[in-house]
Amino acid sequence: MKDIEKLEALLRSLYLPTFAEHCKGYADKAQKQKLGHLAYLYELAQAERSERQLRKTERLISQAKLPRGKSLEAFDLSKQPTLSPSRLEELAEGEFLDLCENLLIFGLPGAGKTHLAAGLAREWCLRGRRVLYTKNCLSPNATCS
Repeated sequence: MKDIEKLEALLRSLYLPTFAEHCKGYADKAQKQKLGHLAYLYELAQAERSERQLRKTERLISQAKLPRGKSLEAFDLSKQPTLSPSRLEELAEGEFLDLCENLLIFGLPGAGKTHLAAGLAREWCLRGRRVLYTKNCLSPNATCS
């Protein structure tokens, strides 16, 4: 077994798949650009972190069970005239979640409540927060879908 194959196997066993995938290419690049060992390792670590963050975000969005096509970018702010863009950004940051505060969204049918809730939830996932989207029934006679 070649040294590179041993290294790739070791990196995979340490759960560093991006390191394993890119170590040879980055080594060649480092040699051509006359980068030192630390610069080489730094670039590999950056790539690993970026890939892990991407996978985490994808996993959080998948686990959140969000309705498709609902994002803050696609939300029509004119349907909620009392909600300012700055307040929307403040809600998207999610600091109130750290304070264990609730967010209640009220409005007439078709006002975009579901879209807003799903868009905020997606934004929180993008910011690394764990979310579960569900529709609750408050009325004992109501049926949930």
